[in-house]
Amino acid sequence: VCLCSFRFSVALKILKPFDCEEANQLVVRTCFVFVACGSFSGSFIEYFAHDMSYPVRRKYPEAASERLTITSDSMMEESFDNLKEGSFSDQQGKASRGSKRLLPDRTHAAHNRANEKLVHFIVKQRMVEGRLLAVIRGQQQSRWLRSFQSANRRRVVNTYLEDEQQLDQVYWYLNELYSTAMATAPCLAEMKPLERVPFVLDVLLPEAIIYAIAGVDKVSAKKAEEKYLKGRCLSNRERQEFDLMIEQQIREKSQHQNSALFSDPIS
Repeated sequence: VCLCSFRFSVALKILKPFDCEEANQLVVRTCFVFVACGSFSGSFIEYFAHDMSYPVRRKYPEAASERLTITSDSMMEESFDNLKEGSFSDQQGKASRGSKRLLPDRTHAAHNRANEKLVHFIVKQRMVEGRLLAVIRGQQQSRWLRSFQSANRRRVVNTYLEDEQQLDQVYWYLNELYSTAMATAPCLAEMKPLERVPFVLDVLLPEAIIYAIAGVDKVSAKKAEEKYLKGRCLSNRERQEFDLMIEQQIREKSQHQNSALFSDPIS
């Protein structure tokens, strides 16, 4: 790079790489050109403070040359402009972060569309009704029924269906199936009225969804159960929404605590 005050054009064919045989001669000739142009006139401090020395200072580690670096006026103006632009963009980003609404997540919509097939398979086609009646009558084993009948059972309902309308359709269908099966199922006759809703959610709902997944996806019941237990993988957008929600709740809680602390009179 020529640092002279004048410029000239050369043909591309006469340009040579820096590691050619004439490298030393080119370096010496370039130094003489710089001296002739007055590029090296002045003290070392003046040279070090000039923009011309920036390529040399850049090659040294920042920590080692931090005490010797003398920033020129143009570099200070450029750094100050960058600092102002960066701070302005940060403030603008923080201001718009609270008011910006994230676009609807496509993975969530795709999951609901796939679940619509499960709802149709369960409610409209009634393809899992035979399995559910067999579980209710004790004709087939069910891990969900055993867990429900155990003394130390824990109520953790995995609905799998995230859309409320889809969940309502499946629930009311299972609730109706429960009512029709009470006359022929001895286990339901001994059940308390308050256990009706837990039985539908903890036993019938998992069974219906698992066998619907097996029927729609054409997989085994074991694979369908693994998919049901795994659930849907959250996307990055949903994780961001969840993080923003947690940050907002923490911020509101902290503000409420601070306001309550300063509002209480000192006894």
